[in-house]
Amino acid sequence: MVDLDIATAWKRFGNKTLEEAYNLFDTNPLCYQEDLMWMGDKAFVFYFPIALRFILSENAKGACDAVSSIATMLEFRFEYGAAGIKEVFPDIRSLCDYVISHYELFDINAEIYGDVKGKYVALKQLAI
Repeated sequence: MVDLDIATAWKRFGNKTLEEAYNLFDTNPLCYQEDLMWMGDKAFVFYFPIALRFILSENAKGACDAVSSIATMLEFRFEYGAAGIKEVFPDIRSLCDYVISHYELFDINAEIYGDVKGKYVALKQLAI
């Protein structure tokens, strides 16, 4: 039986360069972060830099949905086994540092999203 989430992630990102994958991710990070959630560890390690690049970009300003969803995706990856993604822990810490130190750029409403900054603080500690 084929896992449809994994199949969808492969269909969207499989065999794409990082530039091609970033261009796709940038069109709808809220949608495509789910592909990072479900892809295998090797693919995640290869494609995770597109999430970091997006967070550091001008397009992330005000992108509260995407920033919150990326935190949820990372929580999922850590909860279900982070051993295979240790290679990108430095990038995860960089992403967390940036979100924490530039939090106001993302216009995150705590009443809607909860403590997203706290999630990134906790995620940074997991990526050690």
